[in-house]
Amino acid sequence: MEANIFQDNEVGVYLTSSTDNRFVHNNLINNTDNVSIDRSLEGSSSDHWDNGYPSGGNYWSKHNGTDYFSGPHQDEAGHDSIADEPHVIDEMNKDRYALMTPFSVQGIPAGLIERAFQLATEN
Repeated sequence: MEANIFQDNEVGVYLTSSTDNRFVHNNLINNTDNVSIDRSLEGSSSDHWDNGYPSGGNYWSKHNGTDYFSGPHQDEAGHDSIADEPHVIDEMNKDRYALMTPFSVQGIPAGLIERAFQLATEN
């Protein structure tokens, strides 16, 4: 799922008996629970919540991350519109590159475009 807005719900995304789903560039805003994973039925849910660096993952309104660093390991100086810490959903699921601002359906946030261009021109 890509470029969706899950907003003001009791549960934003509910998963059951599924695995290997891809959720990238979505906005999860003001949900009581952003993600609920039901493991009571067969199958476990280990899903993909980001598209790697610098594309990023999803915007989580309840993620209180900081953006002091950049780079694939978030250990380089400068901000890049990606949280320095991953957004942990549970022990099997995390968004390694949570976005600091809502994803724009017109494209990747400007900070990510600038960083991708910078990385491409440095080589």
